[in-house]
Amino acid sequence: MNFEKFTDKFWLRKGAGGTAYEIRGKLSWNLPQLIFNPEELDVASLAGLMEGILKESTRLYFMRRRLQVDMILSPPTDRASLLSKQLRLEELTGLIDAMTGGWFQRKLTQAFSTSRRKGKKPAKASNKKAAAKPAKK
Repeated sequence: MNFEKFTDKFWLRKGAGGTAYEIRGKLSWNLPQLIFNPEELDVASLAGLMEGILKESTRLYFMRRRLQVDMILSPPTDRASLLSKQLRLEELTGLIDAMTGGWFQRKLTQAFSTSRRKGKKPAKASNKKAAAKPAKK
């Protein structure tokens, strides 16, 4: 086919034999990536890491709660034990806070300030009077 005149439309050719329409395109793909994309491994490994962090933060949270309950039900009798348990409580709080990106400490602070505004005394782990006081009938 002999094209003698080109138009401003790249897909339209006018020649001696009439008008011809031509459409060109290019399509390519990487067959191995179509079947398996290595980025899927990255997402799967991140999901596994997230699950591990969730399990560890849950374990630390309940370890912290058990320590708080223990300090209320059997308060330490000597100052060294009290300081040791308080330090462990702060350590667990810090670990949980680090795993939650600061969320845990913000919620503790928020709960503490809310209870103070309502006139309630915040629960203390070393409150001997509350643990020793018998229930009213």
